[in-house]
Amino acid sequence: MQRQLSDLQAVMIGAGLSAVVSLALPANSLIRLSGALPLVLFLPGYAISAALFPPRSLGVPERLLFSLGLSVSVTALAGLALNWTPWGLQTNTWAITLAAMVVAASAIAWRRRQTAAITNAPVDLKFK
Repeated sequence: MQRQLSDLQAVMIGAGLSAVVSLALPANSLIRLSGALPLVLFLPGYAISAALFPPRSLGVPERLLFSLGLSVSVTALAGLALNWTPWGLQTNTWAITLAAMVVAASAIAWRRRQTAAITNAPVDLKFK
């Protein structure tokens, strides 16, 4: 069970680090850009695909493609939603919104994996 959750932990830690790097560094920094790219292009999609699909239902290429496609889609929808808020499209609102999406989707994936592990637990049918 712990091994199944290590990817979700890594995704949540990566989202937190990316958000902190995006918020803390100056605007024209290359490190800031390299910290923001995973938060925009990979992490939300991976967390959502982990929440939607069981752990071994997709192969590595399919999981990577779903991660990229879902991340781009979620980022576009988040931009549309942020544009309607009073805070608008700012760096801090982007970083917080995308990191919150990653944490929420990872929590859903964790809960689904926990439920699946309990449901699929082997049953001891020995009669004494």
